[in-house]
Amino acid sequence: MNSTNWKVIFILIVVINIITIILYLKSKKEYYKNLNDILISFKNNIENKNIPKIYFEQYEEVFQKIQEKKDKFLKITDKLEEYKNEQKAMYTSLISKTLQLESTNKILEKRVANISDLNSLTRGALSIIEIERSLDIILDAYFILTGIDKIILFLWEDGVLNKKKVKGEFELNLKEDEIFFIEKSTDFTREKYDEIYSKISQKFILSKGEVVIETPLVVKEKELGVIYIIETKKNRGEIGELDEEIMLALSLQISISINNAQNYRELLIKERLSQELEMASHIQREIIPKEFNSIPELSVSSYFAPAKEMGGDYYDYYIYEDGKIAITIGDASGKGIPAAFLMAVTRSTLRTLTTLDYKVSEELSLLNKIIYNDISDSMFITVMHTKFSPKTSMFKYSNAGHNPILYYNSKKDTVSLLSLKGVAVGFVEGYPYIEDKIKLGKDDILFLYTDGVTELANEKKELYGVEKLKEKIYENRHFEVEKIKENILISLKEFRNKEEQSDDITFVILKKNT
Repeated sequence: MNSTNWKVIFILIVVINIITIILYLKSKKEYYKNLNDILISFKNNIENKNIPKIYFEQYEEVFQKIQEKKDKFLKITDKLEEYKNEQKAMYTSLISKTLQLESTNKILEKRVANISDLNSLTRGALSIIEIERSLDIILDAYFILTGIDKIILFLWEDGVLNKKKVKGEFELNLKEDEIFFIEKSTDFTREKYDEIYSKISQKFILSKGEVVIETPLVVKEKELGVIYIIETKKNRGEIGELDEEIMLALSLQISISINNAQNYRELLIKERLSQELEMASHIQREIIPKEFNSIPELSVSSYFAPAKEMGGDYYDYYIYEDGKIAITIGDASGKGIPAAFLMAVTRSTLRTLTTLDYKVSEELSLLNKIIYNDISDSMFITVMHTKFSPKTSMFKYSNAGHNPILYYNSKKDTVSLLSLKGVAVGFVEGYPYIEDKIKLGKDDILFLYTDGVTELANEKKELYGVEKLKEKIYENRHFEVEKIKENILISLKEFRNKEEQSDDITFVILKKNT
């Protein structure tokens, strides 16, 4: 083969290689272009329908798998985001709870400290029965536990609201003659008390920023008084609220302390009065004769039972050297201590006059003259004053407004009344008393008594009465005086039954022996 042919062949080979290279490069370009389109579709999550068929089946399968993976990834991402948000919310809540817990712990610590202080205060205040010292302790506690520096306390005393304690400097536009009191004639309601407290609250002259806190003091609906606190306005935080709790607790504490002190004071007064009454009652019973010194001509029995610790009834006797005997029975108006006092004055005065041995009417007149100016218009005492002479068997009597004597006449076998005009001692100044007399025979009976006997009431409010008393004396006329007394007391008890004794019961029984 000639060289020309070889040249042609070489050129052909070169041309073929060039064409092959060009075709190869062209196919590579298409490949990368298709690959790029596939990647872009994966990236944009958009299926590309222009992918050559040679790649499409595999491309479509891969695209679907990528989509599934992506969906799963997105779901996982959403859950992670949700979990992240929950963790964030939990963290925020935890921080808030922590701060709240710190605040609560702070409050609790303050409350524990306050409770401890209040317990100490309670033991201290309640152990003190003197109201002044107790008030000082609790008001000092207001200053220490709350930090206030102005406080004023008013208390109700005998129906009048009095300024009792002041701590700090106040300007109170309250006139000296401006008195607040409870009207006893009307029912004082909660609204009435609040109205009074509000009026006082408006009387304070306040500096800028100051406010009045008014706290009534009440225990079991018993109105004790009111506390006023002056403090500066401030933003009420936790500690401020605790201050209010402390103030309420202290107001309750001071109310209990005041009530206890008042009750204790009343108890002391009652105990003292009870002791005085017991002593006075003992003295009264001591001056009432327990028994008469017997005289042969006359048997005597007596009974004395006051309705209360002390009574206004009394009886007395006095035996002269010649054997004559004076017997007196009296009934002072009212009951209790005033009546007992009047009885004691009458008894001692008349006994002194009796020793002078005037006429019974003269002795009553002198008694009235002596005590008339020393007793009030509403006080008086009825007296039956008598004297019996064994030598003459003469019984003389003078009446100062007292119940008539019941007289059993053994000779006539009758019970009658020995009535005699006369007003009670202390009623009329210079009243001239008169007297009368009877001669006693053997077994005659005289019954001297107070109206507590005849006016004894039963459950039906019926009175024992004079007629029933006359019947009992007549029924017992043959007995000795002690037996007569016993039977009359049985009759009185049976009549009264369960009804309470409302008046003093006193009587003296005389029976002529010879």
